[in-house]
Amino acid sequence: MKLYLASKSPRRAHLLESVGINFDILDNTDFPEEVAMQHYDGDLPDLPLHLARLKAEHAAKKVKEGIVIAADTVIVFDGKVMGKPKDKEEARGFVRQLSGNWHDVFSGICIKDAHTQRTISGGEVTKVHFIEMTEEEISYYVDTESNLLDLAGGYAIQGIAALFIDRIEGCYPNVVGLPVNLVHRMLKMF
Repeated sequence: MKLYLASKSPRRAHLLESVGINFDILDNTDFPEEVAMQHYDGDLPDLPLHLARLKAEHAAKKVKEGIVIAADTVIVFDGKVMGKPKDKEEARGFVRQLSGNWHDVFSGICIKDAHTQRTISGGEVTKVHFIEMTEEEISYYVDTESNLLDLAGGYAIQGIAALFIDRIEGCYPNVVGLPVNLVHRMLKMF
């Protein structure tokens, strides 16, 4: 059965490839994520699961057969979602808030059979701790990280931010962008 990843995230694709899962990328860039987030009124930890379900449903309409994997990840600090920063100054503010603190990385996964419409959803949470950073370290990070504006919370654990993250509790690949162990367990159900 054909497997599709409904994401253009290079991090998600790399994680699947690194564990030997063969798939094709299904362009899901026309999914109205901002609109879906604005109309969400559920509990914050369930937001990425809600978005993953909507993304899977949207993507599954583009193929007649195959299994679609959709995911969404959000960074939550102090009860608020940190999305992708709109500019370097917002990224600087995000990193400044994360400095010296724990935050949560919530991911929602939805896997859908495009033909039968069978759907399985699941979620993962990982806690991440940043060391206390100086203003010089924050500036170094913001000025050096190449894809800063494409990263929820303004950081990638597998990049330069690794210099400033001293502890995690939970699934490391979840923080990179896809909890592959959870995806594997869910795919086995198909």
